[in-house]
Amino acid sequence: MSTSSRPSPGRARWVWGVPIVLALVLLIALGIVLTRSDPRLTGTNSVPLQGPVVGLYPRLQLCQPGQLMAKDSGRVRMFLSPANPDEPPETLVTIRTAEDGVVARVPGRYPAPGVIEATIDPPVRRTRLDAVVCIRNMGKGTVVLSGILTPFGTVRLRGKKLDTALTTLWYAEDEKSWLSELGAVIPRVGHARAGGGWAFWIAALLSLTALALALITAVRENTR
Repeated sequence: MSTSSRPSPGRARWVWGVPIVLALVLLIALGIVLTRSDPRLTGTNSVPLQGPVVGLYPRLQLCQPGQLMAKDSGRVRMFLSPANPDEPPETLVTIRTAEDGVVARVPGRYPAPGVIEATIDPPVRRTRLDAVVCIRNMGKGTVVLSGILTPFGTVRLRGKKLDTALTTLWYAEDEKSWLSELGAVIPRVGHARAGGGWAFWIAALLSLTALALALITAVRENTR
């Protein structure tokens, strides 16, 4: 004699309620990802951020030539920290190209610990392949810049080439959400890099997969 029986109506409602709640939670999370505004990356020199690589004494200037400065860039971001945490950094950032001359000469900003940014106003109209980014230490203490140690680096200090490359990122002056950029992101998904570009696709894939599995489980439980 079989002891199996169909689940009670109360249990069936509970089984169906679990995937519905889970789906709602995942859809809300996906909505947060899509509507969150983030800086729009326009370009990078593809130098990984491995750690501090060069110190810059007061009043000295360090330059990194041969940088790709992408169209629409409105600010540049590099990675800099004071050697002494009690001495806030003071820097002057200069960006120039052979064709345009000086496109920015502004004090560095520090939106987060270990980060330095400089505004380019007006934003870059054409992509340049020969941008030179210079940082002068205007403070009283030594600052340290980050990137990697490599014989292929182009950094110059006191007229000498260093075996160093500094991580450099270029951003648009405005911030946009993934939702507003969805039409441009989808055709380029095959070219997405690890990091920010994958956030939307990972969230969407997890949402769809979890919802499908939850519904399958619920149907099986309800038909036993």
